[in-house]
Amino acid sequence: MRVPQCSSSISGSFILLITGYYRTIIDALSNLHFPVLITLIAGIGVGVLITSKIVHFFLQRFPVGTYAVVIGMVAGSGIIIFPGIPLDFAAAFTSIVAFFVGVIIALLLGRVEHK
Repeated sequence: MRVPQCSSSISGSFILLITGYYRTIIDALSNLHFPVLITLIAGIGVGVLITSKIVHFFLQRFPVGTYAVVIGMVAGSGIIIFPGIPLDFAAAFTSIVAFFVGVIIALLLGRVEHK
């Protein structure tokens, strides 16, 4: 099995670790320290609102380019997290079946969306 060597995404936990707030947030969660948790939730909320406004702006003005970037990020992240082709038959068969089930579900959801 191939293990990815690098990742192009940065998680929220990694940002907290880099900025030195990871232990503070973990302690606040463990002890239910509400002032810290409320501040964290407010920051996440503001981040989501700002990000959604930025994405909306780009979708309104540059829809094709914006969709291309999003599809590129999704496809690229799939390559990064793909663990490799399983060597045993059962795992390979299960992976192939799961892939096609996912494709079928996505196609069905796309049809429901466009009706």
